[in-house]
Amino acid sequence: MRDVLDLAVGFVTTWWRFGLVLLVVSLSAFVLGRCQGERAGADRVKRQVAEANLSAAQKGAAANETAAAERRADDTSSAALERSLANAAKDLPDARPSEHRVRLNCQRMRNAGVDVAAIPECGGLAAGGQTSPGR
Repeated sequence: MRDVLDLAVGFVTTWWRFGLVLLVVSLSAFVLGRCQGERAGADRVKRQVAEANLSAAQKGAAANETAAAERRADDTSSAALERSLANAAKDLPDARPSEHRVRLNCQRMRNAGVDVAAIPECGGLAAGGQTSPGR
């Protein structure tokens, strides 16, 4: 047993420098490898962010083109509707509109958020209008 202990002490006293160098090299390799791994991970994250940004920009451009096409279609249809309403109103006589038409138009103005309190035909109090609308 003493021989084994002497052999172990002799080995440690002779090779301790080699063990220390091996430990320093191992730690250095671990730290450098970890830094390289983090750098590679950061590069991968940057690449993924760039791909996501490109994808979002492409989707946004497609959505903008679709919205522009829909706006053009809406503009065309609203212009046609406006022309048809103008043509329909052009043929109406200049006489006083019926009571039904007055009430309908007053209700349309109320629905649109217009204050009709000053309009006598719509039940406004100015100039002796009705006290309750539509009656």
